[in-house]
Order: sequence, then C-alpha cells, then structure tokens
Amino acid sequence: MGQRIYLPSGARYGLLTVVKTLEQNDENNNGLTEFVCDCGKEATIRTSAVKLGYVRSCGCLSYKELKIFAGDKFGHLTVIEKDEDSNRNKVRCLCRCGSEASVFAHQLKSGMVKSCGCFKGNHNQGKRIPSLTIMTGDRFSKLRY
Repeated sequence: MGQRIYLPSGARYGLLTVVKTLEQNDENNNGLTEFVCDCGKEATIRTSAVKLGYVRSCGCLSYKELKIFAGDKFGHLTVIEKDEDSNRNKVRCLCRCGSEASVFAHQLKSGMVKSCGCFKGNHNQGKRIPSLTIMTGDRFSKLRY
C-alpha cells in the first residue's frame, strides 16, 4: 500500500479548496480529502484524483463547460434545470410526451439520448412504442416494429 497523500489546508486545485485530509478511506482504500468548491458546494473526493488533475470541481465545472442551459432542446427533450438531487452531472428535462427525465448532460450534447425512453430513434416517426410482455421460454423468429 502506498503512502497517504496529505494536501495542505487552503491549497487550491482547479475550483476546489482543501478543507482537510480525512483519516478514513473509501471502499477501494483510497485516501479522501474534504473540499469546498467555488460554487459553494462541499465535496469529499479521492485525494489522488485531485492531485493528478482528474477532478477539478465538485461537478459544476463540467456542467458549465458543456454550456447547456434551461430551455435548450435536444431531440424530444427540453432542459428544465440542473438536477440538484444528483451528485453527478445531470440535468432535468421535459420530454415531448409530457414526462420528466434526469439525463447526463454529456449524453444530451453528444446526441446519445434524445427522449425519456418513450421514443426509440427516428424510425418510428414519433409513434409511442407499445410495451411488450415476454415470458421465459418464448421464442421469436424475426422481430420487427
């Protein structure tokens, strides 16, 4: 096992300011440090991830870098706000069908996610996909929608 990394209190790494190095480790035996971000949020993050530059903020930076704002449209989704309930980089969106979805911001920007799940690609031209009940042991030859 390597030596514990201690970061001096008050040191800055990106938008993070060190509050204190914690004595406990995470589930993978990595050292943890408590930080406060410039956005005001407190975060406990793996010390080595910050020291090596993999983590530069509490997660707010990647949201800002993607430049996704409320009202932006991606496929059938319209961005409502940043998802504050998630500690990850997610945004809450309203789908054309009327339901809300919490989606990773980078998946919206890349086009990986275009709806809440009610639409599957353009081949349906906006028709809702009916739900199927498949029983164990059922066999299918050619499936088409």
